[in-house]
Amino acid sequence: MNLHDRGVIAPGKKADFLLIDNLKNLHITQTFIDGKEVYNINSEAKYIPTDYKFPEEFYQSVRVEKINEDIFQIPVNNKENEVNCRIIKVIDGSTRTTEIIEKLNVKNGYLDWENSLYMLITVFERHGKNGNIGFGLVTGDCIKNGAIATTYAHDHHNLMVIGKNIKDMTKAINRIIELQGGICCVENEEILAEVPLPVAGILSEKTVQELGKEVEILREKMSQLGYKHYNPIMSLCTLSLPVSPALKITDKGLIDVNQGKIVNLIVD
Repeated sequence: MNLHDRGVIAPGKKADFLLIDNLKNLHITQTFIDGKEVYNINSEAKYIPTDYKFPEEFYQSVRVEKINEDIFQIPVNNKENEVNCRIIKVIDGSTRTTEIIEKLNVKNGYLDWENSLYMLITVFERHGKNGNIGFGLVTGDCIKNGAIATTYAHDHHNLMVIGKNIKDMTKAINRIIELQGGICCVENEEILAEVPLPVAGILSEKTVQELGKEVEILREKMSQLGYKHYNPIMSLCTLSLPVSPALKITDKGLIDVNQGKIVNLIVD
């Protein structure tokens, strides 16, 4: 990656290194970043405070206005009572998905996804570039109730929400906008768990212990909503990864990864 300023302890190189007390179990006693000690096992505080702060704009990276429920109404342009739809099928044990085609009803000119067996997934461009919104449907080893919203969405890290009903999706996504990034789990319009990630929408400044507790609760609540994946957070956050087969989603819509092209939600 042409990072020639690191990779060796030598003059002129980046002074990031650890000290250990033995070579068998790699017990860390001190940590240095840029030549400054940031951890010392013998210090009462252990973690040495730092005055580093990210630039202020890093904390204002979700450039999306709060949304209303109407945004999740998907118009159908033909006069049919039902249409064939592409659906992302989540599979436990993998970040890969499969594509299935199923019929969904049309009601008053809109896709009646709330009364179907499937969840809606939506990606909002959140970096203030173009305002794109992509729509898809999801099934398989994922949630069956409620909603989850996240800005931790590989690799574009836009604002993504998956849910079984409009009210929970609206609650979850607006909470993430308030937090300026993170992951939020909602059921019956109640926030069950959240992991704030305020730095660029993908990083936390809390301690590992604090963040670990938040993640533990989030995983529990995702399972409560029906997620069956061995790693539900990774599964959720790679539904937007358009280099991993077979059907994924971005703010541009559904992506057929194997063909390398954008495809329609509704199949003609």
